[in-house]
Amino acid sequence: MLRANHPVYGFAWWDSSAKMKKLRPKLMKELPDIAMKTLTDADLQAFLDESLPAAQMSEIELRLRDDRELHERLATLRGQQDAGLHGIGAIWRRHRVSCIDREKLGQYLLGVLDEAEEEYIRFHIDRVGCRFCESNLADLQSHANADRKQAEGRRRKYFQTSVGHLKKS
Repeated sequence: MLRANHPVYGFAWWDSSAKMKKLRPKLMKELPDIAMKTLTDADLQAFLDESLPAAQMSEIELRLRDDRELHERLATLRGQQDAGLHGIGAIWRRHRVSCIDREKLGQYLLGVLDEAEEEYIRFHIDRVGCRFCESNLADLQSHANADRKQAEGRRRKYFQTSVGHLKKS
């Protein structure tokens, strides 16, 4: 699997130099799951919708660079999409029917959901790899952390300003 420190994520990814041409066969050997797998139209449609996990998007991009037939299939799908030809799967993905709303993600962070709902959210983010929901969850977590720090600062200020006003009983 591709890792964040893999050369393909660096400047060499866009580099068409001889160095990159030598690197591609090695990368394809490291990606046997995608290199050998025949991509379905659903896979390519999800790629166009940017609804795949980042590593899988990168793997497909790598294949598109060298596979003219795959590139033509992708262009055909894009043309069908632009012409308004949609299947049920495309409509499902485009309208994010299976995605979790921010309110439910906030409840997940607070730990107030029942086990079945929490399990679905973990499945949707971890196994399905929904980047949209993962981004929403990360945003909510960052806001929660910031709110916690602000509340802690306010408590400290209130305490410091009231120190002289408190009486011992």
